[in-house]
Amino acid sequence: MPTSSLAETEWVDIVPPVTVSASPDAAMVLLIVCAVLATAITAAWFYSTRPRQQARRKLRSLIRTTDRNKYQPRDNYHVIARELGKAFGVTRLTAVNFNDARQERWQEFLQQLDQKRFSAEPLSGHDFAQLADQAVGWLRQR
Repeated sequence: MPTSSLAETEWVDIVPPVTVSASPDAAMVLLIVCAVLATAITAAWFYSTRPRQQARRKLRSLIRTTDRNKYQPRDNYHVIARELGKAFGVTRLTAVNFNDARQERWQEFLQQLDQKRFSAEPLSGHDFAQLADQAVGWLRQR
């Protein structure tokens, strides 16, 4: 009896399927997309933790919750001064210098703020909202 080898039979024509792997281009695109997302998230986090952004957030929330916040009305004006000082990196707001025409308006704003902070008369919520809006505007300008 002749013995036939496997190579001589019809089973030789069956080829196993080729394994499909992700192309290197797809992996590179995925890596780039992940890197861009990580960079964007990191940049957004650094931007949101800047002192100016923190002060703007604090003042906006203070404006929204003026009627139901934990501070006394006079303390709200001190919070404005403290947040502006933190945002500009100074302990005294008079140390902030704009070196242009805005300096005169800044001095007027500081006078209004100090007048409200240290006045003996009762304070209104409308005055606070107006002064807090101006403070947010100063944080945007600098």
